Amino acid sequence: MQKNNSLVGASAVVALLGALIFYANRGEIAARHFFTADDWYWLYLSAFQPLDKMLGGVPLPQVIYNDRPVGALAIKLLYSVFGLEMKSFQWAQMAIHAANCVLLYLIGARYVGRPAAVAAAALAGTWIVADNAVFWTAAMFDLLGAFFCLLAIRLWQSSSTGRPLAWLALATVAYYLAVRTKEFAIGLPVLVFFMGYFLERRNVRQLAKELSGFVLVMVTVLAAYALILYQSTTRVVGAADNTYGLHILDIPKNLWHYVTVALYAEYFGQWVPYAALGLLAAAAIASPAARRTIGVSLVGFAVLLGPTLMLTTHRDNLYLYAPHFFLALAVATLLSLGFLWKVAGVAMAAALIVAPPGTDMYKNHLGFYRQRTGAIQEQFAAFTSLMGDLPRGSTVYIAGLEEYHNPFSYRSGDSVRIQRHDETLRFVIEKPEAQLKKEFCAAPAPKFFVTFNGPKATNDTAAVTQACTQEPAVPGEAPRP
Repeated sequence: MQKNNSLVGASAVVALLGALIFYANRGEIAARHFFTADDWYWLYLSAFQPLDKMLGGVPLPQVIYNDRPVGALAIKLLYSVFGLEMKSFQWAQMAIHAANCVLLYLIGARYVGRPAAVAAAALAGTWIVADNAVFWTAAMFDLLGAFFCLLAIRLWQSSSTGRPLAWLALATVAYYLAVRTKEFAIGLPVLVFFMGYFLERRNVRQLAKELSGFVLVMVTVLAAYALILYQSTTRVVGAADNTYGLHILDIPKNLWHYVTVALYAEYFGQWVPYAALGLLAAAAIASPAARRTIGVSLVGFAVLLGPTLMLTTHRDNLYLYAPHFFLALAVATLLSLGFLWKVAGVAMAAALIVAPPGTDMYKNHLGFYRQRTGAIQEQFAAFTSLMGDLPRGSTVYIAGLEEYHNPFSYRSGDSVRIQRHDETLRFVIEKPEAQLKKEFCAAPAPKFFVTFNGPKATNDTAAVTQACTQEPAVPGEAPRP
């Protein structure tokens, strides 16, 4: 009976968390109408790259950046099921996010108790500045990488309940999948060691045995990256002229940057991170148990930023997704202490959840995506309806587009090539109309000329073709009939 009651209680918590997270994020989903930017790159691979080629890149990294076959396979799966139905992608991504929050609850309950763990999961599920990955298809790698990291930790925790070899083997597999989903996961064994030593109170010898599989994966993958760097003809370490240059000495500066971003210093004041960290430090001083949990949680925040801490010229709020789960756990630790600490913890968590949606920052954020993706969706639908079937090998010239914010911008027409499943189509865009017409006239058939006026599209192929055959007027003479 007790076991059944426990199962019912856990199921109720999971259902409550899921409902809260879906409800809190409904505005983000409503604001996004269509795919943008490098979403199209991964959708293009999903449409045209054979599965065996994707699988061939799984074992070890082949390039230093963007070698993420597990995440690419996940996007391919969603594409094979939903096609270009954006909202279905959004709900699937939200489901992964909710699963991540549930995993945080299961992980944290061992250290801060169930009520505080629920608070941690709720905070992580609604932390606006850190949750951009949930709604951006090209950020599936952060979303899914965090899932495998959290799953690996939970499976490792389960190794203390019986059948340790089986649990540890599964945890190692989850860690490997995390690393091959995105590079930030590489340092996870360090976090698990801290959790085992300080929170689980396991000795070093025991942890060395338990984490041997993790360490083998980590060392092997690091060796692969080291070999890539050694063989590379492009300078990466310390390269000021490379967006993805690795700047080791900038790690402290970049870590503080992400702390201030996560705690909304730009919108609520530069004092906020100091106050928040001061409160956590005071709790750590007051309680040895809190000291261990808060300390390890902050280590988790830093470790899961991983290599991004060296990307000084490529900072992005996106990189906060996996780390913010452990920052949420640190905040929720306050709720496991005495009454006054609980009040402080509730106030801090409530401020992080309630205050940001009322800021101009958030309203502008939603307005931007609502307007831009809505316009992109309308233009894509207008083009699809207007043009019907295009002959293979066609070149389409498109005038009247806003630079970048249009459905054809990314790699000049990937969206239509995917939708028509035709790699032979070519698009010429984002040039002055006169230049587009000149290039159109010189191009071989089949070719088309489309003009946009806002969301409306017209097929001007016949008119532009006719103009191509007319001789230009001589200055001072009437045009020839």
